[in-house]
Amino acid sequence: MDKDLRQEIGRIYCENRSKGKPCVRDHLIEQGFSKSLIYKVMARVNNGSPLTTKQRSGRPKVKLSPKSNRKLKSVTVYKVAQSYRRLGQQFKHDPKTILTENGIHKKKRKIITKSTDGQKERQKKRLSEAKRGLLM
Repeated sequence: MDKDLRQEIGRIYCENRSKGKPCVRDHLIEQGFSKSLIYKVMARVNNGSPLTTKQRSGRPKVKLSPKSNRKLKSVTVYKVAQSYRRLGQQFKHDPKTILTENGIHKKKRKIITKSTDGQKERQKKRLSEAKRGLLM
């Protein structure tokens, strides 16, 4: 989508370059384009560089096969405090990408709050009052 926006801004800027940068900029801002994107595209057009971004450096993302993805989801469904490092080793995948790429969310154990003696007595009293109210 960002590529399409760049192409559109570049096309409008090239067609109306004779009117001047401020005029074209104001027109594009009225259409809803961000100011930073407009200036970046204008600079690229003026330098003669392509509007598309360069290929990113680094290791390409490796996706799990659909079968492995289903297995992974079935292993993690309804599991609390699952070891994602162990899952990464089991599926030969990076633990961080297991969380982000496959739609798996980290589930933490819920902390049980500890009640004081006074709070426990009040809870028992309220519970007995509620029982009496239901039975009457």
